Amino acid sequence: QGRVIRGIRISRYPAGTMLPAFIFTGTLHAREWASTMTTMWIADQFVENNTIDPRIAAVLDSAEVFVFPVQNPDGYEYTWATGGNRLWRKNRRLISGTTYGVDLNRNWGLGWGGSGSSGTTSSDTYRGTAAFSEPESVGMRDFVIAHPNLVGHIDFHSYSQLWLWPWSYTTTASPDQTALAAVGIPMQTAIKAINQKTYTAGPSGSTYGLTAGCIDDWTYGTQGMMAGTIEVRDTGTYGFVMPTSEILPNAKENFAASMTMMEKLLASSPITITLAPGSLVADNTASTVEVQTVPVVSTLITNGVRLKWNLDGGTTQSAVMTSIGSNKYRASLPAMACASQVSWFVEAETKFIITHAPLNKPTSFNLTATNSCRNPADLDGSGFVDAADIGYMLLDFGPCGDPANCIADLDHSGDVDSADVGLVLLEM
Repeated sequence: QGRVIRGIRISRYPAGTMLPAFIFTGTLHAREWASTMTTMWIADQFVENNTIDPRIAAVLDSAEVFVFPVQNPDGYEYTWATGGNRLWRKNRRLISGTTYGVDLNRNWGLGWGGSGSSGTTSSDTYRGTAAFSEPESVGMRDFVIAHPNLVGHIDFHSYSQLWLWPWSYTTTASPDQTALAAVGIPMQTAIKAINQKTYTAGPSGSTYGLTAGCIDDWTYGTQGMMAGTIEVRDTGTYGFVMPTSEILPNAKENFAASMTMMEKLLASSPITITLAPGSLVADNTASTVEVQTVPVVSTLITNGVRLKWNLDGGTTQSAVMTSIGSNKYRASLPAMACASQVSWFVEAETKFIITHAPLNKPTSFNLTATNSCRNPADLDGSGFVDAADIGYMLLDFGPCGDPANCIADLDHSGDVDSADVGLVLLEM
């Protein structure tokens, strides 16, 4: 029906800045209004409290947030419309006659067509004619692909009080089960801490049942995000029709889960710089950098610890840091000419995210510079070419005993002579 899927980007940085991003989505199923309000609350908290809540501020220092409260705008509109159906689930594609709708959470490409979806057009779980047959799925897919910096995703649904991570289309454990649980269990704990509500947590296929063609299997399995589905309150008393008194408590407990995911991922491979050059170094001398990083969520990828730098604002260059044991890594900044400055940082990459030091901010660098270039005629290093330098030269007048260290031989002739005196006079 052509309605637009609207989202909001929340960031301290200009669009296009390369930094980790999180995406929170809701209302893939039209009747699940509680997911709409949950995602709106997440957006509201980040917009309204980003300068006064230190946890929100810290996330936005290091990452950006995308929120899409309604992914099924046609179906959602139908649940509100006069003559509509409050409990409508699917989108509003006309299939034939009076049959409408594709289940948008069975229309994604990974595992499409499997158990938990239906090929019957009248079914509430009708999966469509093919993966990504629906414009809503295509639109969200294309947005995600266009943002390769996305590292975490929660798709909100209602109801059942569940926190489910991949896989959904199979009961086989994900290869990242340990990492998903390392973040997922603290999220479950964070939910309970707010209002003492217990959410069952675990892999979706074995915890809830098989549901093939789901959005979070795709965002995890093809895009490498840490992803999952939260089924918000309750467990059946109100079902899809959450009373208004439940909206805010529900939103707060699921915001706590969202914050926990972001904080855990952003701190998943903290970097400590253990050896570094100071702010001023000798010219034409390489400088050693050593760091220590101990991944706490997922393992480092091959060549995952890298030293990056740019010289005098030029192109960013990179060197893989060599493991030296005890989770420590070493690399060298290049030698610099006098009057140069290098901006440098270190990054550590796991499957899910790249962390950054110093400060884990995309705009944070260490700065190291060399001394300004000295005039070779300033023999005494005073900052001036003057009579004292003539006196210095006269002391060395004659053949150079050690040509490599004969600094008064300005023309490199092998002798300190009248030609060198002339060069000093030119620079006075």
